[in-house]
Amino acid sequence: MFDLEALYSELCRAADGGDFETAVLASPLGDQLVTLHPLGFNVVKIETPPHALRLHLWKCSGVEQPGFEVHDHVFDLKSRVIDGAIRHRAYRSVADPSGEHVFYRVEYGDHLSELSKTQERFALQLVDEQVYRAGTSYSVNAFDLHDAEMVEGISAVTLVLTTHVGGNPRTVGPWNGQQTLSAIRAVVGLKPLRDFGLTGALNL
Repeated sequence: MFDLEALYSELCRAADGGDFETAVLASPLGDQLVTLHPLGFNVVKIETPPHALRLHLWKCSGVEQPGFEVHDHVFDLKSRVIDGAIRHRAYRSVADPSGEHVFYRVEYGDHLSELSKTQERFALQLVDEQVYRAGTSYSVNAFDLHDAEMVEGISAVTLVLTTHVGGNPRTVGPWNGQQTLSAIRAVVGLKPLRDFGLTGALNL
């Protein structure tokens, strides 16, 4: 069991001092395998409920799978940009029987995300848009709709601390989309993060 709140703070301080890679590879994250996220970035994760600590490795050549970019979470999160820049957008849904969007329920299986279409049609409204650069942070509350993407470069690194709240995660898709979709969450390296380093893990 790890104190992930303390580890998050420790790694943020290491980033401030220019020593993030050494610190993260020496941490428990360094022992973990690298996994492909459906939205195209690589992720390394450790959990001590109710918290999880995630290292997100973004690259412009990331493979986007079915999953839709706008989504919510069943946890609160705070994200520190370690390297590069991230564009973050917040949204709200407005019930509308002729809206262009519906929610998909998300269920997690072995290395898969299973998406099931609902009948809740709505309009999607942009609430806020910000670009966060290295050294800055942003937070997202559980069940708030949002998306994030890398900007202005060939890669980015973010460190994310989550606190589980509970409930059922959702993603946003087109009202006329497929009834069900699957997205892979596969391990992309057979060695731990420490053996690849951040650059190597970005290129998996």
